[in-house]
Amino acid sequence: AAAMDSPDNVRTPRLLMAAALALLAALLLLRFVNLDADFPTGITWSGVLYTDEGWYANAATRHAQTGDWYLAGDFNPAVNMPVGQLLHRAAFALSGLSLASARLTEALSFVLVIVLAGLLVRRHFGNRAGVLTALLLAANYVGFAYSRLAIMEPVGMAFVMLALWCGDHARGAQAGRWMAAAGLAAAAALLTKSSMLFVLPLLALQAWQNGRGWQQRADLAIVALVLPFFLVGGYHLVAALLYPLDYTYFSLLNVGLRGVDGPVEWLFNVPPQLAGLAALGFGTLAVPAVLVGTACWLLPEFRRHRLVQML
Repeated sequence: AAAMDSPDNVRTPRLLMAAALALLAALLLLRFVNLDADFPTGITWSGVLYTDEGWYANAATRHAQTGDWYLAGDFNPAVNMPVGQLLHRAAFALSGLSLASARLTEALSFVLVIVLAGLLVRRHFGNRAGVLTALLLAANYVGFAYSRLAIMEPVGMAFVMLALWCGDHARGAQAGRWMAAAGLAAAAALLTKSSMLFVLPLLALQAWQNGRGWQQRADLAIVALVLPFFLVGGYHLVAALLYPLDYTYFSLLNVGLRGVDGPVEWLFNVPPQLAGLAALGFGTLAVPAVLVGTACWLLPEFRRHRLVQML
């Protein structure tokens, strides 16, 4: 027992933790270096490198140059997804109009994703697990590359993580306020990128996990789901009425033309799409998926944990 409590044995974990935190800080700061450098070619086959940065910052760029958010006849994605453009405009106001300023929003957003994910895991599994989680996310090459690109996904994910972090605190006397904050963050995520819709069932799950009895669970779920429903639905209703052509065109481009209609189209279209994802490197998801699935099968306590259920 005396040997276990010796200064050397106590000092080693602290040194490892300090080294991990120093490495984490370096990786977080590194993504802000030369933000105007080109996105690494070969990491994706999509046209995102050449189109999305301009499209999803065009309203903010236009407003910084002319004072106008909207241009009739142009592609105006800010009509459907306003939050990211507002954040871009704030970045332009603070650091000037440039490519690096546009990408600054996403770099900061991904740092927030990393920090909140680490804090969420730390809350349930302790300091070491939280730091390791943040370190794994910060060291991920694909995440690093995409966090330096002026697209909406990092911003949307930051709001998603903020919603989940708030929802995890929704317990006790302040449960309603925390869940309301989670609902507001979820609404911001949906108005940043509609693909962030997956946050809503996660908030419903958190309401079920945190509530004491059916009544409180129902109350928390109503707060978590109804608030973003009315905020996002109300905004889209107004946007569709004020800018019907722009709203319809964006919806058709991003939803209508990407749907798969019927079993025949599923048979011919879905396998090539999955093969394309594998070719882009997403096939590596199979390894953690198998590991997590095995752990859930072998360890009942693991599969019953609230964070694992959210995953």
